[in-house]
Amino acid sequence: MKLQYNLPKAPMAYGDKGMQVDDLQWCLDHALKLTKRKRTAYKEPGRFGLYTQAQLAHFQTINEIKVSGYYDNWTKAKLKEVLDDN
Repeated sequence: MKLQYNLPKAPMAYGDKGMQVDDLQWCLDHALKLTKRKRTAYKEPGRFGLYTQAQLAHFQTINEIKVSGYYDNWTKAKLKEVLDDN
């Protein structure tokens, strides 16, 4: 069964809030295979805070994208690729 997800629109950055951030956190949690209390959606639900920024930077690092901690179109494309491969 294929993973169902809502990939949010870019750009997004520290301080953003709302459903788009919830969607980003859900996608990051699944792409990074974070569990339970390590999930960004658990730590900062709907808020792009320091933990979400750190996990996004980690995702960028392991996927060889310019590390910015900022959700941009390059990160969005790679996140889609990783989620589609799961």
